[in-house]
Amino acid sequence: MSGGPTHGILRKTARGRAVLQGTSFPGTWAQRQLLVMLDGRQSLAALAPIIESLGLKEDQVRDLVALGLAEWVVAPPPVPKKPGAPRPRPRSLHLAKIYALELAILMAPDHEPSLRDAVRTVHDEPSLWSWMQLARACVARQAGEARAALFWSQVQAQLPEGLRAPDGCGTQDARPPSGAEQVSQTFITATERTLR
Repeated sequence: MSGGPTHGILRKTARGRAVLQGTSFPGTWAQRQLLVMLDGRQSLAALAPIIESLGLKEDQVRDLVALGLAEWVVAPPPVPKKPGAPRPRPRSLHLAKIYALELAILMAPDHEPSLRDAVRTVHDEPSLWSWMQLARACVARQAGEARAALFWSQVQAQLPEGLRAPDGCGTQDARPPSGAEQVSQTFITATERTLR
């Protein structure tokens, strides 16, 4: 069968039998014809010529199971992953910064202008941690501590391998790491302008 499962055995379910006795069918005419033939004894390999002549593809055969009209007596083996499958995209500091900014704005929209102003000074790890602490504080002020903790954990998951927050960073009363005064001052200035 072209593009279809060649292993496994299917049979009609009670729902499938009831649908066949009715006048309407939730699938195609070809799927209905195949459902009539599913007896729980013949493998899909044995039915392959018929399935091909009906023009059914693998997903159309599997749709019968998804619709609850058929069930596997013997399930087909899992489809192996192709060796050329795309690899996950490597994470970068820049992408983490953009993700953190967008997430912070979603969670604390009142602070968007100041968050955008302050993020412009983020160019390295210390400035990222400082900005994230300040963004976390904005989220906590607007949405509460639980949302701030969620913000922190979601951003942590997007950081490049090996990049983790300094000890104590990301907690409710943590201070920004040393060397981040420029980001803090920019953020404070931008926040004051927003609140006026």
